[in-house]
Amino acid sequence: YASGTPVIASRIGSLAEIVEDGISGLLVDPGDAAGLADRLRWAVAHPAELSTLGAAARARYEAQYRGDAHLHDLLAVYGDAAAVRHRRPARGPAVHA
Repeated sequence: YASGTPVIASRIGSLAEIVEDGISGLLVDPGDAAGLADRLRWAVAHPAELSTLGAAARARYEAQYRGDAHLHDLLAVYGDAAAVRHRRPARGPAVHA
């Protein structure tokens, strides 16, 4: 995204949340080799549309993964992790039989 490159990714895990199908990249179903081949052929045959996807990928990078926006999200994750750690009960000493 930072270099303005659209992504062709599998709809699995966080990739399906990061890549907006037809906006900042293209998604295929996991294990769908024919679908992946179709998306790759489309990308080669449509350089202008691919360039538009790349511009949207770069815009998403600028808005979400750079500077203050990224720092804000990162600090929120650290804050959540710290809160969970403080809520856990303390572990007592190990008991050996």
